[in-house]
Amino acid sequence: MRALIDIVSDILIDLSARRAKVILTLTAVAFATGALSAAVGVARMAENQIDTNLAATVTDRVTITRTTTQTSGDDTDRPPANDSVDAMRVTFPAGSLKRVESIEGVLAAGLKLPLTDGIEATGPTGATAPTVELAGITSGYLTTIGTTTRTAWALDQPADTIAQIAIISADVATAAGIPTDADTLTGYTITVLDETYQVVDVIHGPAARGAVLIPYDRALAARGGDWQATMRVLTRPGAAHPITRVLREAVNPAAPDTLTLSHTADLSTLRTGVATQLGQLIAAIGGLLVILTGLLIANNMVIAVTARTAEIGLRRALGASRSQIASLFITEATLTGLLGGLAGSALATTTTATVAAINQWDVVFTPWHAALGPAIGLTVAIAGTLHPAIRAAHTAPATAIRTD
Repeated sequence: MRALIDIVSDILIDLSARRAKVILTLTAVAFATGALSAAVGVARMAENQIDTNLAATVTDRVTITRTTTQTSGDDTDRPPANDSVDAMRVTFPAGSLKRVESIEGVLAAGLKLPLTDGIEATGPTGATAPTVELAGITSGYLTTIGTTTRTAWALDQPADTIAQIAIISADVATAAGIPTDADTLTGYTITVLDETYQVVDVIHGPAARGAVLIPYDRALAARGGDWQATMRVLTRPGAAHPITRVLREAVNPAAPDTLTLSHTADLSTLRTGVATQLGQLIAAIGGLLVILTGLLIANNMVIAVTARTAEIGLRRALGASRSQIASLFITEATLTGLLGGLAGSALATTTTATVAAINQWDVVFTPWHAALGPAIGLTVAIAGTLHPAIRAAHTAPATAIRTD
C-alpha cells in the first residue's frame, strides 16, 4: 500500500511538471472515449426511435367480419330471422364486445351494421344530402375511427328504450341544412328512407363522412340479423398482430371459424433486422474508435518513455526494480485513462442529450453508458501502455543515464 502511495505521489509530481502535455493527453482521451460513448448512445436512441416508428406503422386497427361462402347474392349465408334481438346476434353474440375490450392491448372495440348506402337524407327544411350511409353502430365504433361525442351512450341503448335518434357527420349536416354546433340541435331531424330521426349530435373527421348513424340494436332489429355487421378493434401501436391470434375465440367462442379478420402486417422481422444492422454499425464504429484511442495512448506513452529515459536510468541506478519502473508508467496510464474516460463520459452524456433534443427523440441512457467511458479509457490506456512500460523497465541504467 505504501509503495502504491509513493508511486502515485511520484506520478502526480511528474504530471504537474508536464501540465500542458497532460491536459492535451487527457483531452485527447476524453474526446476519443466520449466519441465512442456518444456514438453508442446516439445509435441506441436511433435504434429505439426507428423501432418505435416501425411499431407505429403496424396496423393498429383490426376488422372482423362474418366468413361467407356464397357465390352470388346477399342471402345465401344469411342466418334465419328471429323476433328476439339477442337471437339475431349470430356473428357477434352478446358479450363479444366486452370480451374483446378485456384483451390486453385493446383500446376500443365497436360494431357497425350498415342498412343502406348512397341514398338521400332530407333535413327539416327540405335540403338534401345526396349520398349518405345509414348504419347502426355502438359507441366504441366512434373511438375506433378517431372521433367521439358526448351523446355516444345513446348508441348502446336497446331499441325499445330510446326514441329514433341519429348522430350525423358534419358534411351531411351542412348539406341538409342542420347546424354543426351540437348546442343548437334541438328540434332538428333528418329523414332517410321515410324514417325520421332526431339529430342529437354532429361528428367530424374524414372517417365519418357521409354517415347517418343510429343505435346498433335498432339497426339490428331492422336488418333481422348481424350477418353483415363488422367489428372494428383499435389496439395499441404494434399490438394488433398478437391480438389477432385470440380475437376469433374472444368474439365467438362457439364458432370462431365463422369469422374473418383483416390482414395485419407483422413487421417484427424487419424490426429485428434493423436492430441487428444498427448493432453491427455500432460495433464497427466502436471498434475503430477503440483502436484509435489505443494508438493515441500508446504513442503518448512511447514519447513519455523516450523523454524520461534519463530519469528511468537514474531510478534504476538508485535501486528501483524493473517492476517498479513498469508500474510507474502503467499507473500513470491508468490515471490518465480513468480521468479522460470520466471526462469523455460527461461529454458523451451531453452530446447524446443534445442530439435527442434536436431530433425530438426519447432519451435512452442507462447507467452502463455512464460507465462505458471510464471503462474504455482504463482498458485501452493499460493495453496501450504495456509495451512502452516493459520497454522502459528493460532499459539499461548506464545507457539511460548517458541519454541526453
